[in-house]
Amino acid sequence: PTAATGGPPRPAAPPPARGRGVSPLAAGGLTSRPRAPRLSVSRRTVGAPIEMKRAPETGYQAQFSGPFTVVTALMGGGGLGVSLDDFTDQTAQDPVRRTHLHKVDVVADPRCDELFPHQFPAVLTAELSDGSVIIEEVMRNRGGPGRPLSEEDLERKFTDNACRALPAAEAAIIRGAVAELDQLPSVTPCLLPAARRST
Repeated sequence: PTAATGGPPRPAAPPPARGRGVSPLAAGGLTSRPRAPRLSVSRRTVGAPIEMKRAPETGYQAQFSGPFTVVTALMGGGGLGVSLDDFTDQTAQDPVRRTHLHKVDVVADPRCDELFPHQFPAVLTAELSDGSVIIEEVMRNRGGPGRPLSEEDLERKFTDNACRALPAAEAAIIRGAVAELDQLPSVTPCLLPAARRST
């Protein structure tokens, strides 16, 4: 998981489990194990009371729902796995997602506890309807020194965020200028598109 704008730490990429064929439809049960609550309010924030976390009413509530985040990531969200656009009032009420939220439990994991606050780790255990079990561990934040984003991922993340305030063409100009920043005489080309819109 990694911190995302507008909410608590959330998975920033499709969980490896999804790449291995795990989907909410195939899962009989899902358990997310964040860091233990004695160090912070994280588990209580995203996992308790579990009845409420399994039934968010708004996009804001969904941002603080571990079950909603897990199901959304497994279904396939936006951006690098899930994005702010996946946490809207409409998606919070999505009947397909809500059908699967009851499958997700949120419990503490002592190994995750040991790594906090230097990382925001999580362990996902998926018990499939055929009886098999898949466990995926994310112990290093995606985008951190231990798991840096690729150039393609950085461009995708920048574009997704910049296009919230700028047209795609202007965001592309800024992205191109930043890519050549070490060759520019000043940062003006990076700031000019945004400055024009503010005048």
